[in-house]
Amino acid sequence: MTVFESSSNDVLGIWSSAPVAAIESFGLGVESDQIDAVTYRVRLSSGSPDSMVEFENTNKTLNIIGDVLDNVPSRLVDLVDRMLEKRSLQASGISFDVQAETMLPQAEIELIEMLSVLPGSQDSEASFGMSEMVSDAWGVARAQFNDLAAQIDRDLLHFAWVETIYKDELLARTIINWGGDLQTALKSDGTSAQVPLHARAILSVVQTRHLRLRLFVTIASCSVKVASLLAVPGSVVLALPAVFQYVTKIVAQARDLNSIQVS
Repeated sequence: MTVFESSSNDVLGIWSSAPVAAIESFGLGVESDQIDAVTYRVRLSSGSPDSMVEFENTNKTLNIIGDVLDNVPSRLVDLVDRMLEKRSLQASGISFDVQAETMLPQAEIELIEMLSVLPGSQDSEASFGMSEMVSDAWGVARAQFNDLAAQIDRDLLHFAWVETIYKDELLARTIINWGGDLQTALKSDGTSAQVPLHARAILSVVQTRHLRLRLFVTIASCSVKVASLLAVPGSVVLALPAVFQYVTKIVAQARDLNSIQVS
């Protein structure tokens, strides 16, 4: 099967993280270790038709992730409105429908749990042990969000290095700069069928970088809404890791469901 590798972690789950060793040089006059580049390497399967099908499946997954990112803001707004309504009812001495809250999707439940341990939250009902566990999860999410922010910075300021490999032989190599301009070198004895495969590899990289930026923007904008649940200065920054976990969990669920349907 076609293998998608990257020298950088991919929060979208499309590219597997792998050390990318140097492969033969040709064509561009500069090597990947000479520029600050993330390397994306596509190892093709046995035949062009099979590889094209796998590119189509990857493209479908990327489109599904895009649809998820479109829907996340409204889904999160509904949750925040529900939590604010709960607080209003409790302040008025009116009983809140607890059963309705427990029927929330798992991603929403975990977001509420993470927010409950933050300063200014009015929704904490967790035991000490649960609070400690949620705090650990928040710390992990914060580190992962910081890694995403660093990747976005790298995507915007530096190059991407795209390579297409077949049987450990380099077929084509492309440099994508921060503005999206391309510089490509093709192996002189490559076949015409391999050119569109490399083009699809480039497209997958461009879509990945674009979706990663959309993911970051979605998390940042949604954190503004979630901050209304926290009555402390800097609440937007505090909410970022929790929203990161929430959004990436929904993305992973959609991606995994599509993977099951395709297999």
